[in-house]
Amino acid sequence: MGITIKHNFLEVSFLNKLLESIVKESQGYKPIWKSNINWGENIVKGSSLVLAYELKDIHLEYIKNKFIELNSIFKDKDIVGHFYVWTKGSQIPFHNDNNYTHGCTLYLNKYWDVDWGGLYLWLENDKLNTEKPEFNKLIINTNNIRHGTSVVNYNAPEERITLQIFFK
Repeated sequence: MGITIKHNFLEVSFLNKLLESIVKESQGYKPIWKSNINWGENIVKGSSLVLAYELKDIHLEYIKNKFIELNSIFKDKDIVGHFYVWTKGSQIPFHNDNNYTHGCTLYLNKYWDVDWGGLYLWLENDKLNTEKPEFNKLIINTNNIRHGTSVVNYNAPEERITLQIFFK
């Protein structure tokens, strides 16, 4: 199967409510953020800070149901998900998600220019492929295709935001 791309994956109303709830919880002065500080060196490789917020079960249930609508193979799989904030200078070097059957990225920025970096990259049959971040675009990586992201450029006017969903 390799890489699958689906546009307009989640309802915009759900995404807006999810972002509102994360912002509201962030303002509560409770420690809700994790980061890439504890990721292995092979996955950080000089990246600047990536913030990660663990999605609540209620959000994961909704998202999993959307995946099941795409393909019933997701029904019996466990789901893990995070909201990521990719700061300027952040990136992910080429890797594969060996612990998971499917690694998925959903882009949340309303607009993203290719000159800002943060492009999804993958290697397939020795060919380098790329996808531009676009609002509500889902990329599903099956079969542990080697992938990464280009550096978010320092001229980007905002951080790149994504949902990272994994199934096993």
